Amino acid sequence: DLEQRPNGDIIAAGDFTSLGGVALGGLARWNGTAWSSLGSANGYFYCLANHPNGDLLVGGFHFGGGGLRQWNGTTWSTPPAGFVQQYVYAIAVLANGDPVIGGYLATIGTQAQARNVARGTASGWVSIVAGGVVYSITNLAPQPNGDLVAGGNFVFPGIGLRQLAR
Repeated sequence: DLEQRPNGDIIAAGDFTSLGGVALGGLARWNGTAWSSLGSANGYFYCLANHPNGDLLVGGFHFGGGGLRQWNGTTWSTPPAGFVQQYVYAIAVLANGDPVIGGYLATIGTQAQARNVARGTASGWVSIVAGGVVYSITNLAPQPNGDLVAGGNFVFPGIGLRQLAR
């Protein structure tokens, strides 16, 4: 995945160990001249999104055992409490600044069945689909009208929607 930062830098996420001869752990910054690392990031990274507060949201697997972190330009931080992480394959930021993540996720907060898709709010992570989804969401795209389109290998139980939903 690629994401352009407000300062013009390009962030690349993937499964790589070096770019342009520079040793990197799956996440790199291009400043227009050279590649460099983002702190001590090391793992398999699948998705990126700019948060309205200026932080970079990074999803994937590893980060010392988790799948979602925020980079403020200097240090890494973890998501709000109550989020049991596994693989984060997709991140979207809604117009109000709330992040939505999709992937292959475990329990979120106290919602044992809030699996594989969740929305981060000021009070924590919540399911956006009753009962969650079966399998995984790999793509998320917010729409101008506030809707969210999801793609992947999934089934919404009781609804019958498969692979693509709004």
